[in-house]
Amino acid sequence: MNYRNTAIAASIGLLVGAASTLSAESVGINFTGTGGGDNAVLTPAQTCGETAVQQVNWNNTGLGNGTLPAGSIENETGIAMPDFTVSYSSSNNGWNTGDTGDDNSDMFDGYFESGDAAPIYVNFESIPYSQYDLYVYMTRDGVDEAAGGLTVDGGASVIWFRPDVIVGDPPLLGWHGTWNQATSLDLLNPTPNANYAKFTGLTSSDLTLGGVTIGGAKGAAICGIQVVNTGTIVAPSGVTIGAPSVGITETGPVDFPITYVLADTVNLTPADISLLPSEGSVSGTITILDVTTATPTVRI
Repeated sequence: MNYRNTAIAASIGLLVGAASTLSAESVGINFTGTGGGDNAVLTPAQTCGETAVQQVNWNNTGLGNGTLPAGSIENETGIAMPDFTVSYSSSNNGWNTGDTGDDNSDMFDGYFESGDAAPIYVNFESIPYSQYDLYVYMTRDGVDEAAGGLTVDGGASVIWFRPDVIVGDPPLLGWHGTWNQATSLDLLNPTPNANYAKFTGLTSSDLTLGGVTIGGAKGAAICGIQVVNTGTIVAPSGVTIGAPSVGITETGPVDFPITYVLADTVNLTPADISLLPSEGSVSGTITILDVTTATPTVRI
């Protein structure tokens, strides 16, 4: 870093351009149920979810009806989402008997369901992503031939499935070690042995997930949900920049630590940075350190 005149540069300001964006993150909701499953409550270190989007720091919630209020929901890095809320309602909740001994099995232990054909709902408000995919992990309570259906915002397209179950006494419900996505839009031919569904390319900040049961008492039981960012997030207002004071005798390098309050990864480039000296002018090569973290450093 070099100064171009003799004016004392009391400080150098740093402007982070709006083009800086944050890359993928996700939020996981685990429904623990209340029936007594041994491992229904996930610890922060447990890794669960479909292989491509598995995460830690799942948010636990129980009962058949409830709300996770704003500020209580954390993303996979443990950062609280200040406005995001989730509420849900159902006629029943419980826990599963199947257990493979891994983290996904624990996530599938508890659930809430559309018992006796009554629908279930999950309402999302202030989803913090411009575009996202919704993953729904499901099981069922019983071995009848009931089919479950899932839809978002009451849409005409319903994903139909029969959840994964191993018939026996007792039946083994829940996670059996293999992912099987429900994809059928045909009520008469639901995807057999499905344990998750995926809604892609969603953009609404508020969303309602609905679940129904057809042809039996209990067919749609939700164990967990993930909201996975597939777009970008403009760097939020909660960006702090450490701007050290420097004098005329300093020739660098000078580091400016940056913290993104709502970020797990950052796509920050030198083109996003402007130097704003309080006096005189300054020149130098801009380097970004730890560019893929939530706490990068701009070095001049």
